[in-house]
Amino acid sequence: MLMICLLLLNCITVPGLLRRTSRRTTTRRTRRTPSTPKITASTPLPVTSFTSSIIKSQALNPTYQNSFRTRFLTGAVRGALVYSYLYSANRAYSGLYTPYGTLNVLIPQKRALRIAKEEYKVQTADGIDCTSGTLREDYATSIKNVTTKIAYQIPAQQNSETTANPSATNVNLKDVTTVDSYPVSIETHSEYDRSLMIESSYVNCTDIVCNVEAHMIRMYDTNPNYNFAVIDLD
Repeated sequence: MLMICLLLLNCITVPGLLRRTSRRTTTRRTRRTPSTPKITASTPLPVTSFTSSIIKSQALNPTYQNSFRTRFLTGAVRGALVYSYLYSANRAYSGLYTPYGTLNVLIPQKRALRIAKEEYKVQTADGIDCTSGTLREDYATSIKNVTTKIAYQIPAQQNSETTANPSATNVNLKDVTTVDSYPVSIETHSEYDRSLMIESSYVNCTDIVCNVEAHMIRMYDTNPNYNFAVIDLD
């Protein structure tokens, strides 16, 4: 039974009318879980240590390096120039690594060389550090002899190779395919036929000594976690 009220507040009872029922509308809330980032062929691999693998696009081009002369100018005044890097600094080279102008370190395919530390010294032939002066712009044209020692720290073994040749300034690194990564140290002693420094208080600064600590790591063309069998049409 429905009560109809007029403006004069007189209420009339009208029998037979149906009573309206109210409907409550409920809305369902669905809980969404955060989506996992999509991995593509070019997605970089996370770098969490010196031994972390990378994809090719994460490696540095050799031309990225500043010239040795530019880098050494700030270090000559104290006799040595030392660069120490964190693994997150992305000092990983593919194909070629050039610690200075007269030495090329050739890196195997499917590998990259992640640099941890570089140390440079200009010395006399007697091994005395030249702590003053400026490196010549054309220092690399007077190379006389290069001696390079490479040590690989591989589980259960340690190998060293030595190269000494007046004209062989290219050194090949060895690929140990049985392990994903391993430490590599490079020691190079270059002798030149004239003094490398000008305006120096030292006479006959003819040698460059370079020590590099690095890790040989695995390098993939594309992200190995990318599933080529799954085609996303979105």
